[in-house]
Amino acid sequence: MKTGSFYILLSFINVQLLAIIVGWLFILAQVSVTKDPSDVGNSAFLFGYILAAAVGILVLLKFYKGKMLFYLLELSMVFVSFSIFFALMPFPDLVLPGDFAISWALILGIAAVVLRVIYPSYKNIFLLFASAIVGALLGASLDILPAAILAMALSVYDVVAVFYTKHMVTLAKELGEREAGFSITFPSDLKGKILPKKQADRLKKMYTKKVLGAVELGTGDLAIPAMLVVSALKIGFWYSMAAALGATFGISLLFFYIEKKKGYWPALPPIVFFALLAMSLYYILPFKL
Repeated sequence: MKTGSFYILLSFINVQLLAIIVGWLFILAQVSVTKDPSDVGNSAFLFGYILAAAVGILVLLKFYKGKMLFYLLELSMVFVSFSIFFALMPFPDLVLPGDFAISWALILGIAAVVLRVIYPSYKNIFLLFASAIVGALLGASLDILPAAILAMALSVYDVVAVFYTKHMVTLAKELGEREAGFSITFPSDLKGKILPKKQADRLKKMYTKKVLGAVELGTGDLAIPAMLVVSALKIGFWYSMAAALGATFGISLLFFYIEKKKGYWPALPPIVFFALLAMSLYYILPFKL
């Protein structure tokens, strides 16, 4: 496996592990964005919501050619995810003069945004954290059946959007040019070796396409398997670990294939397939850990 793919794989594993921890806290605190986590209707609603968001971004890209709006959307995602996470912590509100109380979750969410602005080179870290939080929240909000249905529906959509309508490829290219925070990216040479940011920026200015490449994975490809892992956690810890191991195996296979074929490929199908397969195999085992 090339260096770039290894970095993405390591990031993927870290997101799944963080999602398990945060998801466990969400489940204990009964945090959910749905009224009934067992309702399969939630799958249809969330699938429609994701489709509507994709259409909205496509329309926005057509009529808006700048970068600032996407930057603000990324900062909003960072703020919301960090605020949700810190809201789980038992911090008392900060009382200001005049008995004005302000939540520490709000303060720390703003602090996360400030750090993201001050240290732009750490963009990937903030996106990884945000993806883990979003995935954990979805997993805590859905039982395993609705989560599996949603993940499978998104996998089919991923194939259609990449190979047939190709609008996912358009999204990836356009959002990459706007430096929008919807994917983690590691600049690399053609051999997959990670390049320092300064060197990558210099090569971009020289427009040396034959030298500069990138290894990239969408935040959705991180959040959806995290959702499955956390949803499986409701059944049992080892079901969750089986899902995480299966997802990791699936994305590893994808990387080995991509390194030979190059180009844009749907990541969710192998990730979701092997995550569900691993859970199913653990379910039929004659013994359980």
